[in-house]
Amino acid sequence: MIPKLPCALVLGTLLLRNLIAELPPEEGVLIPHVESGEDWILSLRGQVLHAMQQGNYPKSLETYKDLKAKIGHDDLELVQQMGLMLLQQGSRSSDPEVLLLALYGTAVTGDPSFLPLFEAGILCDNPNIQMAATQLIAGFNDDRADAILSKALASPYLPIRLEAAYALARKRHTTAFGQIEALMYKVDERLRPLFPTLFAIEGSALSMANLRQMLYDNDLQVRLETILNLAENERDDFLPQIRSLANHIETTQQEACAYALGILKDEGANTILQRLVRSPHPQVQLAAHFALYQLGRKEAAEFLRERAIKEHDLFAIALLSECEGYEETLAELLQSTDRHVRLNAAIGLLRKRDSRCRQGILEILLSDSRDVSLQQIHSDGLALRAWKWSSTPALMQKTPYQYELALAYKENLLQQCVDLPQETFLYIAYTLFRAGSRSLVPLLVELLRNLQSEEAVALLQSQLERAGAPLIRGYCLLALYEIDPSGPYTERLIATVRDLRQTALIRFRALIPWKMRLQTPSAYTLTPEEQSRLFLSALIALASQKDARAIEALMETMAEGNPKNRYALAGLLIRAAE
Repeated sequence: MIPKLPCALVLGTLLLRNLIAELPPEEGVLIPHVESGEDWILSLRGQVLHAMQQGNYPKSLETYKDLKAKIGHDDLELVQQMGLMLLQQGSRSSDPEVLLLALYGTAVTGDPSFLPLFEAGILCDNPNIQMAATQLIAGFNDDRADAILSKALASPYLPIRLEAAYALARKRHTTAFGQIEALMYKVDERLRPLFPTLFAIEGSALSMANLRQMLYDNDLQVRLETILNLAENERDDFLPQIRSLANHIETTQQEACAYALGILKDEGANTILQRLVRSPHPQVQLAAHFALYQLGRKEAAEFLRERAIKEHDLFAIALLSECEGYEETLAELLQSTDRHVRLNAAIGLLRKRDSRCRQGILEILLSDSRDVSLQQIHSDGLALRAWKWSSTPALMQKTPYQYELALAYKENLLQQCVDLPQETFLYIAYTLFRAGSRSLVPLLVELLRNLQSEEAVALLQSQLERAGAPLIRGYCLLALYEIDPSGPYTERLIATVRDLRQTALIRFRALIPWKMRLQTPSAYTLTPEEQSRLFLSALIALASQKDARAIEALMETMAEGNPKNRYALAGLLIRAAE
């Protein structure tokens, strides 16, 4: 144990530390090293912080090792101070890579007291850094976080302002409505269809009043988005207006209204829907029949089945996955020679937790996203959705983050596979391991770890010695350690960290704008790329166990690995020392 220090000596030491922190590196004061009494502890602490302040990280960490050897354990308070100093230095850097890593490190701490460090990212000139800072700080439920987040609304980059407005809407912040409305009147008219979603999420009386006006907007796309967002948010108090709009001659508006009336279970809309099923427009017919099915007219689903079987209508196939008792129809469609039909049938069976989807889902998961990927399509009225295969090179020209979108779609499907019978899910997992599907390995192993059945653990153990697949071995080792931290995996995991610390700069996956995400995330995060993710996840796992070896491994990595990475690792160091 560290000897208890006199109060005056502690206060004097804290004051001296503050003075050192405020001085430029060349003017820093090195506390003389005294080897008698309690002074040598203060001396070594001062040397550690002074070297850190000067940017001499190897010296700082080496001195810390001397201190630890003398007192016999980690000085957790000092470790946290070291991590904080690194994060502060990273947040002041003009290097975008360093700043991004410092933002990640700050987010990893989960400590609201570090929130001011995000402000540097919000005020940075780099739009990618601004976007990362905006998404990360949105995950904190804190008044200070909201105040910093509001500054992103002054960004010169429109996507950042939209992201900040979305975050404030989700929080239902007191200023959200005013900020969203002000932004709407500043942007190009062509972007107005984005705003019904924001008002619907924010949900205040003022937002509802705006949506009521938007139902009659001159822009058809604004009306469609308003109708569908009201339905998605279960606003049945708008049913009279939606019924009225369903009687207009615009077919896309009829489609959206029919779909909304079904979602909102409007029994009073039966006459309107019976008329719309006779519409000459195929998508209006589909929406109206599906609405009647939701109102309890089960026979209406037969129209969807006939359209799916005879015309291979992709929207009809997708709707059948929402209807009970049509598994055999979807299984029949799996035999189609049309790959788009097979795609939607497989996804439909997956939603019904039917094991017959297995081969179709594997076809999707094993597809090479560099050549072909999934694309979600929608009907003219935006109410109906389905999936198609698309040429990735062509899409990449239109959407630079198409690869990230394709991977997100696959990950979403893989997560749904957990709800299949365990035997089927384990077969899918084994096939993905055997194929060496690198991009899905992190999520796949995480799902197996969460399952923690004997069969899942056995599959992880079987891949632990997999030849020629270091990424798979590394993730399986990490999962087995997390399942049993007291087991035989700790030393191997630390060795893996040592092997990875010479890896190039920690890289992160591209951030997807909020309007293109499949679902609203429960938390915001920067997701590292495959190898970076293994490296960071292993360190997080060690840090979470409060293992002294975790701090040692972190410090070794910071001293000997890529210098820029230490700013991300600083957050883990603080977390390990809590």
